Order: sequence, then C-alpha cells, then structure tokens
Amino acid sequence: MRVPESPLRQSLISLTTGLLLAATMATLGGEIRLRLPFDIFPGAAYLALLSFPAVWRERSGGDASADLQLGAYLGPAYTGGSDLNLVQPGGTDMTFRDIAWEGRPFRRPPYYGYRAIYWSDRYGVMLDFTHIKAIAIKDRPVQQSGFKDGDHVPPQAPISATLKRLEFTHGYNLLTLNALRRGASRGPNLIPYFGLGLGVAIPHVEVERADTPQSARTFEYQITGPALQLLGGIEWRFGR
Repeated sequence: MRVPESPLRQSLISLTTGLLLAATMATLGGEIRLRLPFDIFPGAAYLALLSFPAVWRERSGGDASADLQLGAYLGPAYTGGSDLNLVQPGGTDMTFRDIAWEGRPFRRPPYYGYRAIYWSDRYGVMLDFTHIKAIAIKDRPVQQSGFKDGDHVPPQAPISATLKRLEFTHGYNLLTLNALRRGASRGPNLIPYFGLGLGVAIPHVEVERADTPQSARTFEYQITGPALQLLGGIEWRFGR
C-alpha cells in the first residue's frame, strides 16, 4: 500500500520541477529561444511559483489575516517619444530626436506580466514582472545631428536611412518589488488598492545598421538602469 504524500512534500516537488524547467529553458540562450511565441523562462518560473500557496498554508497554519495571490495579465501598452544617441567605431556619433514608438501589445510576443503578492491585513508586498514591446517607427522623418561614418548628417531624415532595425521586440522587461496598501471595501467584494515599487529594466536590445552585415547587429538582453512603478486597481472577489 502506498502512503499518500503530504501537501508540503507535493508542493516542494512541484516547485523543484518548475525551477528545473525554468533553468533548462534559460540555458538554451541565443535566438532559438527568443523566436518562440513568447519567452519561456518567465512562464516556467511562474509555474514554479504556483506551488507557493500550498507551502505557505502548510507552514502558516492558515492565518486568516494573511493572503498569498499569484496572477498573470494582458492588456494594451502605450509608449512615448524618446531620443537616441548612436555611437559606433568609424566616426559615428549621431543623435535622433523624439523617435516615435509603437507597442503592438496583442501581436506575439504580446504584452503580459506575472505577479506574486503577499498581503498581511491591509498591507502587501508584490514582485512583478512586466513584458513590454517597443518598436521604432523608422519611416517617419526625425531631427538628427552629429556624424555618421565621419560625415555630417542632414538635419532631418527617417531613421531607416541609418538603421534597418531599432526595437525591443522581445521585451522592454521590468522587474519590480512593490509596496501595496488596500483601501476601504467598496461593497462585499470590491477592494481598491494602490502601490509604489522600484526595480530594474532588462530590455532585449535589437539594433542593426542599414548598411552593415547582419553579424554586426546588437541582439541581446541588457540591464539598463532603475525602473519606477506606480499602480492602482480594484480587486473584485467573486469566490474564495
């Protein structure tokens, strides 16, 4: 007769399996992994996190004042204009002004995110991963200045005259740790909340000159600096 495993043991097995899957996918690297319909590593890590509620309940004894939530989300995304400074060997140091970007949030890989929230009464802590795309509109003329290959650039030209590719198709990814607070209930099932968080931006940079071989392009993840997140919403509880 087989003795049934405890919930804690089953949760730990599930967690270990998910993390191993995430680590395996992460080792694939290169363009093969990035050309899949969506990034596998965040999804695999999220599946591993699904075992956390059972582990937490087992260890906390079902504390009614605490609440652990896991979530995934989709939606639209909007981008603002920005400047770009391009510096390359051979006398290229030029600046593009007010580049327009588009997000294409519903084309794969889509805009998406994962989050894990721990609540204790009205206060909470959230770890949030957000995958945003940004693709430069290259055919629109922009103001530019500086030098390209040692020569002065014209004051206005489309980006496509210099760059064949300028985008973050595999994500301008944000990883933030947020402090949350719940507001007063608005009825039996509606609870507003708001929060503030800090983290890091991890974009996948894709830049390619129009007049250079494909091997000279930039195609990699980079850690580019801090990220700030402000958020708010209404939690609608339609079940336990």
